[in-house]
Parts: sequence; C-alpha cells; structure tokens
Amino acid sequence: MPTDEPTRHQSRERALGLLYEAELKREAPTAVVAALAVPPDRFAADLVAAAERHRVRADGLIAAASIGWPLERMAVVDRLVLRMAVAELLDQVARYLEAGYLRIKLKVKPGWDVEPVRAVRERFGDEILLQVDANAAYTLGDACQLARLDPFGLLLIEQPLAEDDMGG
Repeated sequence: MPTDEPTRHQSRERALGLLYEAELKREAPTAVVAALAVPPDRFAADLVAAAERHRVRADGLIAAASIGWPLERMAVVDRLVLRMAVAELLDQVARYLEAGYLRIKLKVKPGWDVEPVRAVRERFGDEILLQVDANAAYTLGDACQLARLDPFGLLLIEQPLAEDDMGG
C-alpha cells in the first residue's frame, strides 16, 4: 500500500536542509521550522529539535575528535550531520531507558567509538549498564584504540575482532 510518509533517509535529508538553512540565517533551527508554511514530517522536526537541544554536547564531542581541526573550519554540512548523529544517539538511548531497558548496547567501529560512548556516559552517567558491539570492525593493531574505552566502565566489548584475527 503506498504511503505519503517519507522514509527515514528522506526525513534526515529534510532535517539536514533545515539545519543548514538555520545555520545560514543564524537563527535557531526550531524557529526556521516554526516559520514554514508546511511543516516537515514528525521525524524530521524531532531530529531538528534534538540537534538544537544537543548542540553544545555534540560540538564538544566533534571538537574533541577532530584534533588540530577547529570546529569553525569544518564544512557546515559535515558538522550538521555529526550533530544529528549525536542527537539521534542520545535521544534513542533516552527512549530505551524510559521504556525500562536496563542495559544499553551501542554499535561501534573505528572512528565512531570513544566519542559516542563518552556522550552517553556524560548524558546518562555511570549508573547505566553500557556495552558496545564492534561486529569485528577492529584488528589487533587497534588494541590501543579499544583501550581508550576502558575509562567508561563498559560491561564488555562484544566481538571486537574477527575470529581469524584472534591470534594476530
């Protein structure tokens, strides 16, 4: 049955466009949404609001991960996509916790590991049970990167290495 509802991908693109417009106009993203004659779909509107709500935290994480590259020099679209990713992550974790989940598992991979875990810990504290699943995305050569997760008190790092990489 056909539907007029946009896909999540389309909604993310719409949210990105609205965030970009707000950035260019130097306005609050929710103000840009409020001024629209036809509002965006619910997911896009929620994502814009979440990116605005988590902007300071997201920018801190982006700045920490982009050593030697000031946030202001980063391409606007890149910065906005990263803000949306952090906002979606934190809001999804909040929904799971509100629904009564006792343990949270994050998917990680090289380049998306320490900072999302840090964001969740900073937002929700050490009392939540947190683990990560790498789906064999790392090699033994990444051991130092995986060790950077130690300070966050994870329950476990699930499947960090491929089965054939266990011996080196």
